Amino acid sequence: MVVLLLAGLLDQSTAAASLRAGDCILDPAADQVVDVDRVDCATPHEFEVIGTVTLTGSAYPGDSLIVADARTACEPVFTGYVGEPYEDSPWFITAFTPTAETWADGERTATCLIFQFDEDLQVRRVTGSAAGAGRRGA
Repeated sequence: MVVLLLAGLLDQSTAAASLRAGDCILDPAADQVVDVDRVDCATPHEFEVIGTVTLTGSAYPGDSLIVADARTACEPVFTGYVGEPYEDSPWFITAFTPTAETWADGERTATCLIFQFDEDLQVRRVTGSAAGAGRRGA
């Protein structure tokens, strides 16, 4: 019984659809993400949620176009969250987007995420939150 309780307390897995701005997550390392490991932003993590956007259109645009559309839609969210224009920052935008199947069911929400690359162009682990970093001069 104690082991099950402890395992439940240590499990930080959460549904990707329930992520909110300010949540930090570990790299899910999967093409289709259902659950993610949420962590405190003070600990090393790969991605930070900056918000959500609603995509438009009746037909599913395809896997690569939907990510491109989401990135573009996330740029104003980025500026508001980080406090500096996207082009002036060390951050990159990606997004969790609907699949063709969930799009057909009416899902149009994309979750905007930011991350950084290391010198080898691998997703870099960072510590702390990017929220307001541009306003802090960081």
